Amino acid sequence: MRRGIFVVSMLFLLVASAFALEDAVSYLPGKITPVYPSGKVLGNWYPRAASEGRKELVGHIDTIGTSYYDMQHNGNGTNIATDLNGGVHISWMNGEDEASTSRHVYYNYRSPEGVWEWPGTGMRVDSSPRAGYTTIAVNSAGIPLIGYHQTTPSGATHSVLAADIGPEYGTRGVFVATEMEAAMGDSGGGRSVDMEAIWPFVDVGIDDTIHMLSQAFAGSGAIYYYRCHYADMGITSESPESVNVPYFVYGVNRAITCSHVSNKIAIVYTTHGEPDYGHHWPEYFNVYYHISTDGGETWGDRVNATGYERYTLEETDTMFFEDTLGGIDTVVVVPRPWSDPAAIFDDDDNLHIVYTTITWAAASLDTSDTAGFSYYLYNHIYHWSEETGLTRVTPPGWYYTPGIRDEGGMRDAGLFHKPNLTLGDDGTLYCVWYQYGAFEDTLYEDYSGDGWEAGGIPNNEVYVAYSTDNGATWSEPLNLTDSHSPGCLPGECLSELDVSAAKYASNDSLYIFYILDKDAGVTILDVGEPTLNPVICHVVSTRTIIEGIEEEESAKPVSFTLYPNVPNPFNPATEITFDVNSPSGIELAVYDLLGKRVKTLTSGFKGTGSYTVTWDGTDNSGNSCPSGLYFCKISSDTGGSVSRKMLLMK
Repeated sequence: MRRGIFVVSMLFLLVASAFALEDAVSYLPGKITPVYPSGKVLGNWYPRAASEGRKELVGHIDTIGTSYYDMQHNGNGTNIATDLNGGVHISWMNGEDEASTSRHVYYNYRSPEGVWEWPGTGMRVDSSPRAGYTTIAVNSAGIPLIGYHQTTPSGATHSVLAADIGPEYGTRGVFVATEMEAAMGDSGGGRSVDMEAIWPFVDVGIDDTIHMLSQAFAGSGAIYYYRCHYADMGITSESPESVNVPYFVYGVNRAITCSHVSNKIAIVYTTHGEPDYGHHWPEYFNVYYHISTDGGETWGDRVNATGYERYTLEETDTMFFEDTLGGIDTVVVVPRPWSDPAAIFDDDDNLHIVYTTITWAAASLDTSDTAGFSYYLYNHIYHWSEETGLTRVTPPGWYYTPGIRDEGGMRDAGLFHKPNLTLGDDGTLYCVWYQYGAFEDTLYEDYSGDGWEAGGIPNNEVYVAYSTDNGATWSEPLNLTDSHSPGCLPGECLSELDVSAAKYASNDSLYIFYILDKDAGVTILDVGEPTLNPVICHVVSTRTIIEGIEEEESAKPVSFTLYPNVPNPFNPATEITFDVNSPSGIELAVYDLLGKRVKTLTSGFKGTGSYTVTWDGTDNSGNSCPSGLYFCKISSDTGGSVSRKMLLMK
């Protein structure tokens, strides 16, 4: 084969449970507090007091669509990308009804001027019976390349690559798509079958070649690599190649990333042991990568980034745990990589990887006794580069969430989930993730109390940390959403789920995607109630993150206000500015003299701030409106509304 050969084994369709744990203990009934022999209590994980409520959102957010399907990926994935002109592109999986029987891929675009192409709704991408699990990248011409998988009329499921060719015609939302060639493999009986390679992850190289990584649904669960090309308003793809990995990849824990300064490409994945063992011992938990220096033509050997082999006593740590009865148990702990890898090349072409960890624990100090090993609810996020080696992104401590694994089979039973890397304009590295609760020092006694929704599931919040020394050290995490909603009922919660961040900062800002889950949990796993959830684009200034300065602090609105449009009268377009003084659902629409809605200009959840939208004198169908008097009305889900007159003169 021309390119590197890669074969990956994993358990059949393991829905990626990101039980990310590190420095761990045994999970025993009742409250367990890790202590040093001296009696000093270690740093723990506890939600903040309910009385604090939601604090201040950092940055501003736009609702760009909705979805009943709260989970977007089994592992990590990239749903948002920025282009060279400052545009923002987002794709997501949209469950269109409570049961998500109708599930499709949607796309939205924000212009460099900050105007969304389809405010609050988006545009459907696929034309198949059912589609989902999408990722997105953008080429140098600003064409979005959207990967997803879809169900074919025959019932098989295959990866697809779509492109919006609308910009070629001066418009948006004109999609062409190519279904990837079936990845054939041995089903185990010596017969070649369609492995149904799905869950695609896409990125674009410096030469605009598109690189896709998919994983087999059938048989062995192998990983497959595709090279694709966009030209003449169409997409072509080359035959899939399998990716040769040791052991097996648990769940969908792999990523692909391309350099922006060379033809380098990296494939990264976490492994969890031999598939035939029946148990997954900690020596097999590692992060591996392959690098191509020629745009995917050939590949180097796999490299074990974390380098763990069979553990030794020197690699373990010994901690003591006080159980409910006050006894002291001695436990051997072995931190290992777990899931959710993400990767990026910096400006010097060095590869950086982040991932979540798990901690193995055993009651015996006998390191030959692997039968007593099991994993527990303590974890961190780690960073790796060849220059720095392993460094910890999350603060030191033993972060433990009591009881989450008992809550209806909930996935993501660790605390830190789905880290993403963004490269700043000045080379600063940013790591964005979501986590349960907040860092606190006070004890947390009641599992179903403050910080959790009424059904006993913890709400999530979005955090960011940064590094100015290539990942050697990391800042204290900053809570970007502070979406504390204790005791919330379905439809009232503010729980951010499946966060992803654009690969590159744009206009000195980070662009972050997530689902604002209105009932915590994952409904596909029967945890939480199905709710219609806002799809969020969250923009945060890098200056705010590093210097703690809100760009618009001095101009923070004090009231809900709709300003007169400018100009007025107008032809052909006018700008409408409004202030939101507290986070709420907002709708801004244009009506004619008869009270008929002419056009919805924006609709969705808005954070505190000032916003400006443009009306170009057209209706919702894109038709030009006649001259005359119109009304602009803004409404809030808190009950407020304001109207103003506008005169269109042609």
